[in-house]
Amino acid sequence: MFTEKDNLYWKTFSDSINAQFMERKYWYSPKAIHLYKGFSVVFDNYFFSSTVGTRSYESLLTRVYCKFTYPQSLKIRIEKASFLNRLVNLFHGNLYRTLDREFDRQYHVHTMNPNTCVFLLPEIRRSLLDLNIEGLFIDTQDGIWGEQLTDNEYEVAIYVEATQLKQSELVALKELFEGILDALCDKFQIRTALTSFDRHQTVASL
Repeated sequence: MFTEKDNLYWKTFSDSINAQFMERKYWYSPKAIHLYKGFSVVFDNYFFSSTVGTRSYESLLTRVYCKFTYPQSLKIRIEKASFLNRLVNLFHGNLYRTLDREFDRQYHVHTMNPNTCVFLLPEIRRSLLDLNIEGLFIDTQDGIWGEQLTDNEYEVAIYVEATQLKQSELVALKELFEGILDALCDKFQIRTALTSFDRHQTVASL
């Protein structure tokens, strides 16, 4: 699915932010891995498919994600407001209102614990709107939709339904994601978690 053109695209972005570049492998996208305050932040593309009832949906996404550890429950799911997303997320927590009228009109916020929302600072909500972010998740699945992570391990992720963004748009996503990590560190004192890339580097150095 991914070609040498995708390698060049993510290599260019990696070089521009001094990130680690990983080439495409099999059906996996190339990646830019950016180290921010000890957190490994991954940028890549992802092919997503889902089925609701008798209908199937497919999207090719740009996503940014990062693992961290936290000893308590800390889950939230924020997606563009639509009937489909309300249906898909029906059993993923209660619909929460931030009291930011524009944000609540554009997004559905699902969480079992409203206190989780304290990291959604006004500047973060504004950036989610301005950058047309499709979703923001904090959950215990690898790469948003992957396998279950280990105990106390979480992943925070954002994604947009677009590929081959302008480099300036990728930088804007980077700045938003750094702001999200800063807010999570400030409000919850989250800690870094080893990614598969980190583990590979550790083993390679032994």
